[in-house]
Amino acid sequence: MGYNDFGDFYYAHGQLGEAFKSYVRTRDYCTTSKHIIHMCMSAILVSIEMGQFPHVTSYVSKAEQALDVHDAVIVAKLRCAAGLANLEAKKYKLAARKVLLLSCFLTLFLLGVSLDLDHLAGSMKSLT
Repeated sequence: MGYNDFGDFYYAHGQLGEAFKSYVRTRDYCTTSKHIIHMCMSAILVSIEMGQFPHVTSYVSKAEQALDVHDAVIVAKLRCAAGLANLEAKKYKLAARKVLLLSCFLTLFLLGVSLDLDHLAGSMKSLT
């Protein structure tokens, strides 16, 4: 998709606002969940660098809805971004939950344990 290329160009040249606009414009051409997740991850990256954390929260939510296969790396990146956005919004309890869930998830993933994300999230909620 051409808008991704424009976004990459603008991002490489430090024009974060234009990069964000280009990445978001790809939304109209996303036909698979992979495209949606790529668009969201790009928008999240630029939003974090611009300090626009409400955008981060929005695109994390969109990416989580588009996940059809739970890719461990994508899930970890999304949880990390959500934790950063919650920290910036002074929602410390939510940020701690995201980071704690991220830590448990990554530890289990690195150990090669197959896990059900919904079950793990439910377990983490019961701890708080």
